[in-house]
Parts: sequence; C-alpha cells; structure tokens
Amino acid sequence: MAHMLRGILFALLCLSLTGTALADDDGVRLNLSAVSEREVDNDLMGVTLQVDRSGEDTAELALAVRGIMERALDTGRAYPQVKLRTPAYTTQPVYERRDGETRQTGWRITQTLELESTDMEAATELTGKLQQGELRVIRMAFSVSPDSRTRVRRELTDEAIDLWRDKAATAARRMQASHWQPVELTLQDDLDGPPVRPMVARAMDAVEAAPAVEAGTSRVTVQVSGSARALGVKRQPLH
Repeated sequence: MAHMLRGILFALLCLSLTGTALADDDGVRLNLSAVSEREVDNDLMGVTLQVDRSGEDTAELALAVRGIMERALDTGRAYPQVKLRTPAYTTQPVYERRDGETRQTGWRITQTLELESTDMEAATELTGKLQQGELRVIRMAFSVSPDSRTRVRRELTDEAIDLWRDKAATAARRMQASHWQPVELTLQDDLDGPPVRPMVARAMDAVEAAPAVEAGTSRVTVQVSGSARALGVKRQPLH
C-alpha cells in the first residue's frame, strides 16, 4: 500500500512539473517601454547676489561686508514670500606681480546671498532693490518647484503605465494570446530644465533696475519599461 502511494505521489509530481513546463513554453516574453512627457512652466526663481570688498585691513573689510549684507537682509525680510540664505563667506589674499616677483598686496572678502521664491514678481522687485544696495547679481536660474514637480510626475506616471499596459495588450493580441500578465516594471523620471543664464557682473557702485525675466519651461519625462508574458499563444504550423 505504501509503495502504491509513493507511486501515485511521484506521478502527480511529474504531472505538475510537466504542466509548469507547458505553461512556460506557452508564454511569449514581451519587452516593452512607454514614455509620457510634458512641458511644464518654471515656477521657481533662484537668484545669487554677491558683495565683495578688497583692501589691506581685514577687520575693516569684514565690517564693510557685514554692514552691506545686514542691510540687504533687512530689505529682504520685507518680502516674506522670498526665502533668503547666505551660503558662502570667503577671505582670500590678493596678489600682484611686479618686477618678476609675486607679492601679496591685500585681502578680498566675499559673501553671497541667495534668493528663492515662486513669487517671481516679488523676487524680481527685491533683486532690483538689492542691486541698488551694493550687491550684484552673479547668477539667475529658473526651475520647476518641488510641489509642481511631484504633481506632474504623479500624473505622467499614471499616463505612462496606462500606455505601457495598452502596448502590452496590443502585442499579446497580435501574438494571438488568450491573455497576458505583467512580469516586471521599472519607472524612471527625468527633469531637464533650461541652462542657467548667468548675468554679467557690473561695477559694484552701479545702480541697476529690476531685471527683466522670462522663466521659460522645463520638460518632465517619465519612462516605464519592463516585461510581460503573453499566455495561451496558439502554435503556428510551419510552411
């Protein structure tokens, strides 16, 4: 009796393995990709301004730079919709070459101020005021804000997955499959913005008006790639 049961179990195991092999043979692997993209208005403005002073007395230079930056920050605080940040402060020696020799002639102190805001009108107005207060613009750039980027990428992800599913279903149908199933899926997104447009530095005592700006757009792209299996494909006779 035990011998008979072992024989039945062995036969069932062989049948199970055979069924798996047939299922694998019956499927066709489909490697597919789909892309969804959109041009999105840049709604985040970033501006970097700089103040620098050169001379022989570092204490005097530091005091001058500090005074200019404190006045700039006071001006900026009147614009709560604009984020302010002072990321860099450097003190460097100044050299001059005379009679074939290089000698240190003084020091240069530099400090930068960064502005960031989705309210471009306020950021532009503040930039103009700061330029009149002895700071100069060294960089201006536009990009898509994190909130807008998250929203758009979520929408594009849904679109790309729907497109991928349509392509998989169409391919399986053309293969004369009875049904299909996804096997693997990979999502990849990318954001390509316009190149940074630096503004030419001018004399520190120049009085400048607020700059004219055009934010432009950035292209947001979501790509879906992966594989599916077309099942129940009819066998085609050889001719």
